Amino acid sequence: MRFYSIGILLTLVMLSFISCKKTNELPNSSINQLRTDGAVLPVHIHGNKNSDVAIVVVHGGPGESGILKRDAVGLYRLEEDHLVVYYDQRASGISEGNVNKESLTIEQMAHDLEAVVELVDEITDVSAIFILSLDWGGAIAATYLTGNTLNPKVNGYIASAPGFNARKNMFAMRDTLQSLANLITINDPEAENVLQNFLNQNLFVNAFNYQEHYRVVDGLLGITFNTNYTTAPVDLPAYTKRSVENNQQYVMENLKFQENHFLFDMDVEPLLPLIPVPTKLIWGSHDLLFPVKLAGDYGEQLGLASDAEQVSIFNFSAHRPYYEEGDRFYATVATWISFFD
Repeated sequence: MRFYSIGILLTLVMLSFISCKKTNELPNSSINQLRTDGAVLPVHIHGNKNSDVAIVVVHGGPGESGILKRDAVGLYRLEEDHLVVYYDQRASGISEGNVNKESLTIEQMAHDLEAVVELVDEITDVSAIFILSLDWGGAIAATYLTGNTLNPKVNGYIASAPGFNARKNMFAMRDTLQSLANLITINDPEAENVLQNFLNQNLFVNAFNYQEHYRVVDGLLGITFNTNYTTAPVDLPAYTKRSVENNQQYVMENLKFQENHFLFDMDVEPLLPLIPVPTKLIWGSHDLLFPVKLAGDYGEQLGLASDAEQVSIFNFSAHRPYYEEGDRFYATVATWISFFD
């Protein structure tokens, strides 16, 4: 068993998750350690303590960090209006605990999300909770939302380029990159050869080539299209980049879905029509990791209309509109939540 833990949160003042007391005196920021099935998840709650709405951010990766995305303007500005909950999934980011590979499943992570939601319900006075997922976090969110233990305060779901079918995503990414290679050759044959050779040698993304995939896609502006974005003025927790990267590698190697490897066999598409709460879909038009054509498949399963009230396409973003078009992301989410608040 291999797991890299980081002990950076132990000196912080924390609210106990086992407390039964509501937080009428909740400060603008609180840091909690949530113990769930062998994992210790840092749960950071920031924002407007007078709001009756909490937004729980479910990060992607797999194996990245939600807490370290607080500097995204699109997420940070939501704190102006509501409580925003950032947490790191088991074996991810700056989480801790004795996490073995057998517990690295989408089903277990959905159970962990349930525990996070219950914690928020327990220690705050909010009357409504919204789930906001980022890329592969969409698989965890869909599994939780369609389970038998959905908290009745969960009023809605916002999905930013959600992962929902690994094989469909793989083929969509390859097709899009192949089309791009064909276009590149017109103006830059050498660049086309580099991309084509990469595609030939890396048929699909796996746990050992994903960093190279990300590097190539990012070089094509397919992860971050708007490279001139600014970050929010926040102090992120201290962390070691190598430790976070090692955690992600561990998750990428071992994450399972229904006992099969996540990167090849994850498929929550059958669950999408069963999501019982209103859903808002957000996608960057230049996304090369999760090409925007997948938005049509996702929206069709949910019966979402293509109008801006239910589906928003960000034309100056790739995979991270909450960074690339942060103000618009904030306005889009805040407006949509106001319909149900």
